[in-house]
Amino acid sequence: AQLEIPPVMVISLLEAETVPGVRAALLLGLGEYSRQGIPQKLVERISSQFQRFVEDADPECHNSARWLAARWELSTLATVSEAGVRPEKFAHVGFEQCEMVPVRKCLNHDFALSATEVTVAQYRRFNPDYDTQFKLGLLQFLDQKQLEQCPAIYVSCYDAMQYCNWLTRSEKIDESQYCYNEMGDGRLSPKANHLMHRGYGLPDIAEWECGCRSGTKTEFSFGDSLGLLPKYVWYFSNSRIDGQHRAHAVGMTKPNSFGLFDMYGNAWEWATNVDRPAISILCGGSCDNDPTDLRPDGREKHIAAEDRQIRVGFRIAQTLTLQKQ
Repeated sequence: AQLEIPPVMVISLLEAETVPGVRAALLLGLGEYSRQGIPQKLVERISSQFQRFVEDADPECHNSARWLAARWELSTLATVSEAGVRPEKFAHVGFEQCEMVPVRKCLNHDFALSATEVTVAQYRRFNPDYDTQFKLGLLQFLDQKQLEQCPAIYVSCYDAMQYCNWLTRSEKIDESQYCYNEMGDGRLSPKANHLMHRGYGLPDIAEWECGCRSGTKTEFSFGDSLGLLPKYVWYFSNSRIDGQHRAHAVGMTKPNSFGLFDMYGNAWEWATNVDRPAISILCGGSCDNDPTDLRPDGREKHIAAEDRQIRVGFRIAQTLTLQKQ
């Protein structure tokens, strides 16, 4: 749009393109145009075939289409499970309709990360009293117009671990595959070799960094330019609503090249360290952080695992396969 390329040209290229990464780039480029500024015939043209982009088995293309659908308010958006995409590309959509995006050949095991942070709606099914417990905080620090799809906040590391065990149990995965031991007093600890288990867990810091960098070596996964931050990140400069920096609905900024949303900003995310399980790690920054805090690596924080803070949420991970050594 900034290059004044007619939208009909972008749509024509998108219709003919077969390379997933290029399709994703064209979808993200198309979203730079205001829907109101595009002739209705072109909107109908792209809408009539939009489902095939949503059903694309490539995570980057699928979630770029998901982003465009939300931006243009297209009604054709489907979940991965509805689309029936190939399992070797997407891990699956689980009990809580949590879309898992695979990350392969990055570490010595293949794993999946949730495409977004766990939302208020998802977390409430685990903790039905969540809204009552944190009513004032949710009113103050989340976008009230899209509360259900905002990241769950006021979540301690132990809370997030309990959610992971609950989700594993809900999917009827064998108890031997749970990632965390529950101590009976609200505390949890990672099981030995928990990264070899098939249950859900918090990302290990190495997993989180791989997902955030998404194969890049630039300052941010989308490049070195700070000018691109508002397109990918909710942070200090663009998150204010009614005078308050607020977390926004997940998936409203552009995804990275792995198809992961909000890896920077919106809400800090818990991670663990397989080599130092007692250390609390927060990743990514939040909606009231400036660019210096929006980093692709985790920061060790002196925060007790039972502490709940206003800007802290989480996303989930799951081991897929162990690579041969």
